[in-house]
Amino acid sequence: MSYLSPTHKLFRHICGPLGSYLTRLVVDLNLRKNWQAALHKRPDVVVFLGDMMDNGRLDVYEQLFTRFSDIFRLDSSIPQYFIPGNHDTGLGKSSTFSPHAFSRYISHFGPTNIEISVANHTLVLFDAPGYANEDSKRHGAKKAFTTWIPIQGGSLEYMKKFARDKHKDPVILFTHIPLYRPDGKNCGPLREKGTLRPGVGHGYQNTLEKQSSLRLLEALKPVAIFSGDDHDYCEYTHQLRPTFGPPINILETTVKSISMVMNVRKPGFQLLSLAPADLRRNEGPSYADTLCLLPDQLRIYLNIYLPLLAISIIVVFFSNLNRGKRRGHSTEFSDAHLLLSTSKLVLTRPTTTDFIY
Repeated sequence: MSYLSPTHKLFRHICGPLGSYLTRLVVDLNLRKNWQAALHKRPDVVVFLGDMMDNGRLDVYEQLFTRFSDIFRLDSSIPQYFIPGNHDTGLGKSSTFSPHAFSRYISHFGPTNIEISVANHTLVLFDAPGYANEDSKRHGAKKAFTTWIPIQGGSLEYMKKFARDKHKDPVILFTHIPLYRPDGKNCGPLREKGTLRPGVGHGYQNTLEKQSSLRLLEALKPVAIFSGDDHDYCEYTHQLRPTFGPPINILETTVKSISMVMNVRKPGFQLLSLAPADLRRNEGPSYADTLCLLPDQLRIYLNIYLPLLAISIIVVFFSNLNRGKRRGHSTEFSDAHLLLSTSKLVLTRPTTTDFIY
């Protein structure tokens, strides 16, 4: 059983020093609660689907890594794995990306493009930003895919090597960047809003390119794909057409972010169950997965916490106001009583026995 989560970077600067501190306090508290809720599922393996932290200076990076490690604590007996996101290692050319981003990622989170065996399944942890960057370099050099020499240690070299090897166990692909799909395709009823659209911008790429996605499918031949980056949930079925045999349908699930500040009302994570070889049926999938939704924290703050705070302030205000009125009334009564007593003394003072003849 595996648990999949895109954390989508810890923030550094929001609304000045005070706003940054308050936002960080609320977000970190929510992440801790969500993480503890996920750990109640008692996972055997944890996979983070990229964008663990924001790219930046080394000193800031170390602070963010300390926060990340403190929030996402995990028992040492549970293996955890990471795949790089575009905010971890950068995507494209930009002066805002650290030149040490990739090496820094390796030193903190481990190597990229690895495969692990879990319950007689081969899990491929793929470096999608590196694959997109190499594809962009190839296009820039105006070289065909067949004549391009893969970068040593890169994603394309790993992909070709994987295709040459034999794999008897079902393959499940984990990628930060979703694979290509036509624009406007429905993501299913579990998505909150909109759809996942192909697009490229400064430092990001919504999906891999069409031909790059097809080559990846042909090389790995996965039975399932899990991706991140988009923040919201999405299901899309790719179709692989082999040379011989019928078309193969491959379901890709884009996993929700576990963070409350990623433009989704209900964060979430994905729970993946893998059936070992001795428990599988002759027909049917060897895995099952489900979306685990977390509370709508923003709605709780706006519809419960804030109204209760406002009611509490109003009650305290009117309680103090009434107490002040009662004190004022009591003071006036005491003053009147004193004047009345004094008047009595004055009136009773001139008696006949008090005069001296």
